[in-house]
Amino acid sequence: DIKTTLRRFIVNRVLSDSKVLRKYTKGRCKVPSMKFEANYKAEIQGLVLYRLFVIVFFLDRAKSKGILTQRLFVRGSQVNSTSAFLHEFCKEFLAAEGNILKHIARMGLEVCVPRPDPINEINFHTKQLRNLSDGFLLARLTEIESRAPYKSLLSKLKQPGNLLAQKLHNVKCVLDKLVERGIILDDEISVPDIVGGKEEPTETLLWTLAAQFGL
Repeated sequence: DIKTTLRRFIVNRVLSDSKVLRKYTKGRCKVPSMKFEANYKAEIQGLVLYRLFVIVFFLDRAKSKGILTQRLFVRGSQVNSTSAFLHEFCKEFLAAEGNILKHIARMGLEVCVPRPDPINEINFHTKQLRNLSDGFLLARLTEIESRAPYKSLLSKLKQPGNLLAQKLHNVKCVLDKLVERGIILDDEISVPDIVGGKEEPTETLLWTLAAQFGL
């Protein structure tokens, strides 16, 4: 089980250290006590912090160089960049540290992975018609089927697309682009209906695109 193995590695190799433990116990007990306890905790905390930073910067460099292709952060998460992670980590575990990025910059270190483009955070997979109401999925479908460059239409949409005015603008942009490409839209297909999530006009639009694009 990869999760069990990873958990064991983190506990045994990142969050603890047998050499440091032996230094303060001399092998006579499992946990340091009395005056050795405070010294042990201080040293192991510094060592763990160092290891965590090594992991963070290793992943940051690997991602920025294209060596690591997988996502570092969960799609849609508020913590979506290395700098955001370091800020949150500092806020939770390093009291009164201030701006940690300034501190590490003085050491000649800097994070490379920027905050992602919000468009890249959009999940373009859906089974619900109502998820088409903000225009982003329709725009991406239009780009793909018309063989237009990625973001050629998406970049014209207003983000985050959760306000009514933004949705109306976005869907209108998509429908205008379809008409511009010579696609004839049924009279029942209207911007307010698509934004409102009405099933019949939305389904009609999808069937129209399927017929025009040969899906």
